Order: sequence, then structure tokens, then C-alpha cells
Amino acid sequence: MQVLLDLEPTADRQAMTIAIARAAANLVQVESQQWGDWPWLQVLDAEDLATFVNEMQEAIVSAAAGGTAEPIETLLNEWQVTAGALKDPEFRELMSR
Repeated sequence: MQVLLDLEPTADRQAMTIAIARAAANLVQVESQQWGDWPWLQVLDAEDLATFVNEMQEAIVSAAAGGTAEPIETLLNEWQVTAGALKDPEFRELMSR
């Protein structure tokens, strides 16, 4: 018997993804407290935020279909590592070349 995915955390993540998508589209300014559990997203530029949003939407759909939060958790971990690397000015300059 397949265990159903707890939808409350998934819904919270979808709401955060929508807020970030709006910020990436420059429709709203995100205040620091609105980043919630994802404050590391602040270092991403608009293009990276848009990519994050697209990938998160796909991960949420995959998680719901598969009944597991693993796609979401994996994506969040990968983007957190990326954001950590982008905090380094030398790395950011190297990536912009």
C-alpha cells in the first residue's frame, strides 16, 4: 500500500515557490522574512530564481505523483549548495565569464 504524501508541507512549499516566482518576475519585492526556510535564495539573481521556481514546480508535481517528498528535498539541497557557492565573490565572477 502506497503512503500518501503529507500535503501540508507540499502546499507550503508551493506557496513559497509562487512568492519566489513573483519576485523573480520583479512583480513584488521579497522581504527577508518572506524567504521563510529558504533565506539562502537571496543570493540568487533573477535568472537563477526563475530556474529554481521552474525546477521546484516540477519537483512538487513529481513528489505529489510519487507520494514522497524526496524530489523536493533533493532539489532544495542542491540549490542550497549552489547558493552557498554563489556567496563567494570569486566563484560568482568565475561563473559569469
